[in-house]
Amino acid sequence: MAVPWTLLRWEVEYLEHVLGGRTRPLVLRCSQIGVNPSPLKRSLVVKALGLPEVTPRGLVCELFGNMLARELGVVTPTPAIVEIDAETAAALNVSLCSEGPEHQAWHSRRCELPSWTPSRHRELAG
Repeated sequence: MAVPWTLLRWEVEYLEHVLGGRTRPLVLRCSQIGVNPSPLKRSLVVKALGLPEVTPRGLVCELFGNMLARELGVVTPTPAIVEIDAETAAALNVSLCSEGPEHQAWHSRRCELPSWTPSRHRELAG
């Protein structure tokens, strides 16, 4: 069975803010990768590995649930891949530390947001 859509790839421009909830998702300003000369820019809600309670299995389950809901006609946010390079991850970690006690406590547990790109994922998985 063919997938009726593909995941668009985005790169981070900057952190807008952090949402509440168990997983503390980030709202990141992103630009679409591979669209020239003027890439689309959007604010995306991102659940990144390294955030509290975010696991690879959890992300796959959310993606599957989103795909199933779409097949059943439920309107859902469009899933996407957001690539976070090492430099951006470091900058985001500094920003998150300055967000307040909740994030400082998270960082003190050494649960830092790692960089993530497809090549880095293959490196970790292989």
